[in-house]
Amino acid sequence: MIKKLTLLIALALAAAALCACARETPAPAEKDAPVEAVVTSDETDIDPQSLSPLPELSALSVQDVAYIWRFDDSSAPDTPSEKYASDTDVENMLVYLQSIRPTERADAESGDVPGGSVSFRLYCFDGQELEVSFSSGAVLTQGGYYAYETGAARPEKSPFRLIVPQSAYPSDAENIPAALINDTGSDALFRYVPTLERMDADGWQTLRARVGFCGTPDPLPAGRTDLENAAFLPAFDVVSGVYRLSMQIIGTDGSEYTVSDTFSLTD
Repeated sequence: MIKKLTLLIALALAAAALCACARETPAPAEKDAPVEAVVTSDETDIDPQSLSPLPELSALSVQDVAYIWRFDDSSAPDTPSEKYASDTDVENMLVYLQSIRPTERADAESGDVPGGSVSFRLYCFDGQELEVSFSSGAVLTQGGYYAYETGAARPEKSPFRLIVPQSAYPSDAENIPAALINDTGSDALFRYVPTLERMDADGWQTLRARVGFCGTPDPLPAGRTDLENAAFLPAFDVVSGVYRLSMQIIGTDGSEYTVSDTFSLTD
């Protein structure tokens, strides 16, 4: 009887020990999630298609934008490398910038966003200045740098251009130098009938010249043609402000192009 009781007690103690071990044994650890799946709560809430380089950009129309300047590493700081001033050039560039759609976040820390920065600054008639910045295949949005796709082709540089060398001149300047660029490799024609417009909140306002200009086409050889001796500014009543100068060029196929550039007159 004593042996049987001793056996029962031993069995009870063994069962209690097994239960205690079961309680102390930790549950198997879950497998680590893949690194690419670990994102912050902020990132999971961002829909790339809802991002734009600037929230205000999508609401603009071509009637809102006076001109656009491009800045990159090829020129000095605050000096544009390209300028878009004619109605056609402004519209084409605006359509391109508005077609940009971010696709996925670009990781700057991994080197996906190195140097090579480019930005486009839009000057609006109401005084706004909006800037769209890029860096090696990524666009800067309000959510950071993103790879992107576009729904429109980026406009190519026009083979005909009008250049005003400086962005600003004194308002009492006797004249403003200008040059015509013909990158076609062939001779063309241009009409020296300058159109001068002043910028205000309602758009470009055309100024009436006090004298007439000869509309007979003049030769425009390939390369650069300086118009330093063709004084146009004295023909207009000007005050301080932002101006657009435009001229007409006739290509070898008879097509006409309006070329423009902007400048400021300051007191």
